[in-house]
Amino acid sequence: MQSRFTADAPPQSKSALAPRKPESVADLRDAAHRLRREQFVAVYPFAFLVGKNALAPAHGSDTAEPMPRGIDGALPTRVVRPGGDPPTVQVFLVRKIQTAFESMITVGRSRNNDLALDDVEVSKFHAYFRKSVDGALELVDADSTNGTWIGHQRLPKHGSGVVHPGDRLQFASLAFELLDAGQAFDRLRKLAP
Repeated sequence: MQSRFTADAPPQSKSALAPRKPESVADLRDAAHRLRREQFVAVYPFAFLVGKNALAPAHGSDTAEPMPRGIDGALPTRVVRPGGDPPTVQVFLVRKIQTAFESMITVGRSRNNDLALDDVEVSKFHAYFRKSVDGALELVDADSTNGTWIGHQRLPKHGSGVVHPGDRLQFASLAFELLDAGQAFDRLRKLAP
């Protein structure tokens, strides 16, 4: 199955691009149970990152306010450590939220990223998604300390690679599966309402 991701919403005014609160996993799960598949895809025409991580905020995080809540209302995201909490499903929309760096969807520990991953192993500005010349979605390492992977291949610093539905993406030790909107709908429907 070949699928193109929509990494950004339809063109909007600058005021419409003001930072907005990311949807919680509970909100996305409820939408998947309330809407038909084609409606869900129309409302959320984005790629999704889905993973299971124990939830504990990073020590030394630079966040002054609480991070956006994840699927079960818990804080995102930290890899399972020995003796840690059991894993919890995490879902993130790969879309532009912040107004800075309009050509990229940023990933990192700082709250000013489009995808804020509150884990001490994730760099403040870790990686970013962008559209390639031919319209494919690419993931680029932003000189991260602990690395960015597509599958089992670590990207070189400032290196990039095209990503596809079903790819395993990793930021430091946080691993996610990249899904298109239809695949995300199917996965979210499996979660109890």
